[in-house]
Amino acid sequence: MAHNKFKKFMDIMMSDEPKSADLQKIGISAREHQRFRKFLLGIETNSYNRIITNAEKELFTADAFRYLVKMVHQKAIATEDFENVISICMQLQDILQIRLTKDNVDDILNYVVFLKTGELDIKMILEAIFMGNNNYNKEIN
Repeated sequence: MAHNKFKKFMDIMMSDEPKSADLQKIGISAREHQRFRKFLLGIETNSYNRIITNAEKELFTADAFRYLVKMVHQKAIATEDFENVISICMQLQDILQIRLTKDNVDDILNYVVFLKTGELDIKMILEAIFMGNNNYNKEIN
């Protein structure tokens, strides 16, 4: 009997997406299941992998793209926000004709994550990027 219970337990724990009712039967939460798979088995659940395209390689500096990847892997931003930032950057490529730095990407990321307006305001993004690239020093006359 104990062998059957252990087998059922392991079947549930090794499952990629166990049913919540099965987890409840063995007294394990979905989060505990994910932690088990991540830490004991070395399996990262809900991971996100992406290959950078040639156009993106030309658009971003290595630090800028590394920063975006780090943010999504640390779950600081959602994968949807990650893709939105890349999409906005690709749309701006023809206008800007510059390689985007980490600071530029951070400005766009802040716009995407914190404003969440649903509508893209290119003017605000361009102002943020150009203000960041040009160290304006206001002189008092």
